[in-house]
Amino acid sequence: LIIYINWNAMENENNLNYKIHCELILVSDNITSDKVSELMEIEPYRAYNKGESFQSKKSGTKGKRHNSLWAIKTEPIMTEEEDISSHVLYFKTLLENKIEKIKKLKVDPKNEISFWIWIETNAGGAGFEIPETDLKFINDISNRLSVSIVANENI
Repeated sequence: LIIYINWNAMENENNLNYKIHCELILVSDNITSDKVSELMEIEPYRAYNKGESFQSKKSGTKGKRHNSLWAIKTEPIMTEEEDISSHVLYFKTLLENKIEKIKKLKVDPKNEISFWIWIETNAGGAGFEIPETDLKFINDISNRLSVSIVANENI
C-alpha cells in the first residue's frame, strides 16, 4: 500500500519534519474498557465505558457515552521521513501473543477495532508505504485502517 498526499501550503525544504504516532482503538457496545484491559493484560492510554457521563473540554457539552472505548498508542516520533515501520514493530512486539484474543474481539459485530496512523507535518505533502507483511499484521489486529495527516508549520 502506498499513500501520498500533496499540498503546497507550507513547503520549507530546509527543515521538513514529521511527527508520527499510531493508535489501536477498540470501540464496543457490549464490552467495557476494564474487561478489554483484563483480557489483553495491557493498560490503555485512553479509555471510557458506555453510559459514563462526560463533559467536553472544548465546548462544555455534557452527555452520556454511547459506547466503550479502549485505546493504546505508540509514543510520537519526530523524524525527517514519513516512516511508520517502528510504530508497527512496537505493536507487533506488544501484541505478538495476543493476536487470537484480538481476532475474537474483531469478529464480534458490536466491536470495531481501528488502526490509526497520525502524521503531523510542516512539509508540503506526505507519503509512505506499508509493506505486505505489515498490512497483514494490521489486518489481523483491526478491521479498519485510518490515516490522519495534519499540516502544522510549527511542529
